[in-house]
Amino acid sequence: QMKRALYAKLEGRRVVPCDAKEWSKQFEDESKRIIKQETFGVGCFISSIFLGVNHGVFGCDLWFETMVFQPDHTRGHDSVEPDGSATEQMRYETYDQAIKGHAEMAAELEKRIGKPARQPTAEELTRYGHRRMITE
Repeated sequence: QMKRALYAKLEGRRVVPCDAKEWSKQFEDESKRIIKQETFGVGCFISSIFLGVNHGVFGCDLWFETMVFQPDHTRGHDSVEPDGSATEQMRYETYDQAIKGHAEMAAELEKRIGKPARQPTAEELTRYGHRRMITE
């Protein structure tokens, strides 16, 4: 049985196993982690990132994650946390699965609370432990 990789870096859309030193060096550059982020309504946003650490325990590797953050006033279902922290989360093996999963969650949010309003602010992202890729 082949040993599963614990750390990886992202080269384009491809997950490439690496050691902890390479992984930590790549993570100094936030642009290599953020896949896509959008804000819906007031204060609700969705963030898809490359984790770089394999979160798969059984079955497939899980390298990517999409999370939805909603403040109290946008609650539309029972899975929302009282403090407005992540309300929905999905993990994926591949970049393409993460993009598809992000789009599906975004479509569900659009149905519930409206079209994307803007990119999340740095303050919103910091509040929930995510950071935005700076493109300015």
